[in-house]
Amino acid sequence: MLKSISIQNFRCFRELDVELRPLTVLIGPNDSGKSSFLSCCRACLRGESFQHNDAWGDLRAKAIRIVAQTEFGPITFENGGLKGDTSPLQSIRHPQVFNLPADGVALSSLGFEEKPGVVPEILGDGREIPALVDFLLRHDRHRFDQLVSEFIQTIDDVEQMTVLTPTRDTRQIVLKIKNCADPLPPSHISVGVRAILFYLTMSYHPKPPSVIMIEEPENGVHPKRLCDIVNLLRRIVTGQHSDRPSQVILTTHSPYLLDAVDLSRDQVLVFRRNSDGSRTIEPADKERLDIFLDEFMLGEVWYNQGEDGMVAKPQ
Repeated sequence: MLKSISIQNFRCFRELDVELRPLTVLIGPNDSGKSSFLSCCRACLRGESFQHNDAWGDLRAKAIRIVAQTEFGPITFENGGLKGDTSPLQSIRHPQVFNLPADGVALSSLGFEEKPGVVPEILGDGREIPALVDFLLRHDRHRFDQLVSEFIQTIDDVEQMTVLTPTRDTRQIVLKIKNCADPLPPSHISVGVRAILFYLTMSYHPKPPSVIMIEEPENGVHPKRLCDIVNLLRRIVTGQHSDRPSQVILTTHSPYLLDAVDLSRDQVLVFRRNSDGSRTIEPADKERLDIFLDEFMLGEVWYNQGEDGMVAKPQ
């Protein structure tokens, strides 16, 4: 788990220090630094080096410095590279930023390589979901049956989900719909249904990434389904179906998604632009927001009060 991160001179961040929780939601206007923050977290947790052009605009002569505090110890970057003890990186499994395609997660993929104890890794666009479902079918039938049963219960019109092998090296998910003679090919399955299948499958992943970062999970999804998606993410956070809990950090522009967030256990970080072009990050002020939450949902407060209404007032 990424407990906190301190950033100096990285892209739009001159200096900041923020704490994170098992489920952290990033909100703010477009171009307020949310994606850059996820990129920074991913690079740190993967031990990737930073480039000179990643530095804050008017301070390029100065070095980027980032310290990521994890449950296994700190990960430090200075002058673009790792410094000190790098052993925490060995304990962090496949941290990934997921940015699902606008036309939906691909339901055709290559198969998986059979290696003892190795589960297919899902990359940032989610295209390996069919390989993961096929892995569960072949190696964890109980988990596969649970996944299919819950998907059928969640999507009313779905009667059956099947994994096909069109060629030796490819896997494909097809759905049988009620009152339809033939199964639906992947191209006929809606973006929203594919998104639900992605998050549901990730919640059944036996070895998910240690830190899962998601760009705008609301894209292509009906507002009433967003609570379902947050609940699936909570399963990942608690490790309900996996060998250990994962951390989830996500960005959103949806007040409906924010309605499903619980400030007593979750973290909301508010991103804002400064006049000098830098960005700041502040935690949502639970004490202040509790005054409104007796009558309004959290997303309503954000929509009506804006980012300024989500944080503590200056003293």
